[in-house]
Amino acid sequence: MGRKHREFITLKQLSTTSDGKGGFTSSDTTIGTFRAEVKNLSANGVTEEGREYLQDAVSFKFRFKEFTITDIDDFTLTWDSKVYKINSVENWQERDQYLIIIATNES
Repeated sequence: MGRKHREFITLKQLSTTSDGKGGFTSSDTTIGTFRAEVKNLSANGVTEEGREYLQDAVSFKFRFKEFTITDIDDFTLTWDSKVYKINSVENWQERDQYLIIIATNES
């Protein structure tokens, strides 16, 4: 892996199981820790109430075959002591070499 992929990112998946009493419990399962190239992105917008906001959006670039994300709502990334919600996953240049994940800070 090149010098650019030097940050360690932990990928977690939300698991929901029956609690045996008609309800469910949720827990995070660590899929693994992977190296990635990380780039901060500027993300800002306006809420429905008209207030401006700035989100901590980040691009994570991983090797393509290290893991599979089936439903982005079930996964989070942890980097630099912050938890990130995955907003999109892209096969970079459709070459099956890298995945680009855009995520925003939940912490």
